[in-house]
Amino acid sequence: MGLMSWIRASFAERPGADRPIVSLVVLLRRPRRLDGLDVWGAVGRAVGVEAEVEVAPVAAGSFVVWLGPKPLLVNSLAEPYVADPEAIAGSIVELRLRQALATHRAWLSVDWLGDVEDDTAYPTIGRVLAELIDEDGLLLLEPSLGRIVVYEPALDALLRGPGPLAAFDHPTRVPVVALADDDPGLSAAVVESRRRWPQFVSAFAERRASQSFAVKARLVEGEAVEHVWVAVETIEHGRVLGRLDNEPITLSTARFGDRVRFPIAAVSDWLYDDGPSVHGGFTLGPWHVAARRT
Repeated sequence: MGLMSWIRASFAERPGADRPIVSLVVLLRRPRRLDGLDVWGAVGRAVGVEAEVEVAPVAAGSFVVWLGPKPLLVNSLAEPYVADPEAIAGSIVELRLRQALATHRAWLSVDWLGDVEDDTAYPTIGRVLAELIDEDGLLLLEPSLGRIVVYEPALDALLRGPGPLAAFDHPTRVPVVALADDDPGLSAAVVESRRRWPQFVSAFAERRASQSFAVKARLVEGEAVEHVWVAVETIEHGRVLGRLDNEPITLSTARFGDRVRFPIAAVSDWLYDDGPSVHGGFTLGPWHVAARRT
């Protein structure tokens, strides 16, 4: 059973399951200990210090917050969000999602307890959650909608905005999908990307400042081999120079943002945007659904 299937099944067992749950959750690398003063301060920063805020603990790590007549529930629990993270993570294709779920050890949530039709619900809990998340954030999810994304600090601005659910529509990193080297679909995708490589080179030569260009490259570190996305800076003399555009999973020394150089022969895929369209992304399969591929 996948993560969101498990979440939905869990909610279905609760009384009143037909009532939508307005909630935002972040899975954490390690427990985050909060007291009433921490919660009061975060809510005050989120909604304005002039707001009437009351906080009452209801259980270890759980607090009811009253914003005037509107109630919230803040949870910070020192336990995995799912009973068997490693087992559920095994069913997830995207590697960063899989790794984050398998390694999380705590979670933090902000739930709206008032009228679910209130159009201030998500903006309010989004701002509060953004004030509570720290460097231990791993995954952001909305349980009732089945939305999930790898958490990055860059999402905080969207959480604080008028439509925080937009955070799920704008992942900050290219998905990392595991496929076996002998997978026929992968082989065909790599062949197609290399056949159309001149298209990428031509577009890169005429690039505009607003465009993004990335390639997936086969990088080797000892016995570890990983195909990693790289934001391209230059293409010259048969080589590509750029910066790692996703955090490597198996490489031990390479890190997001590191500058790397490699031969064009190491490229297994490419991707660039052109206004509303995204070109390439041949190896991304079902993850490449947000834009029109040409």
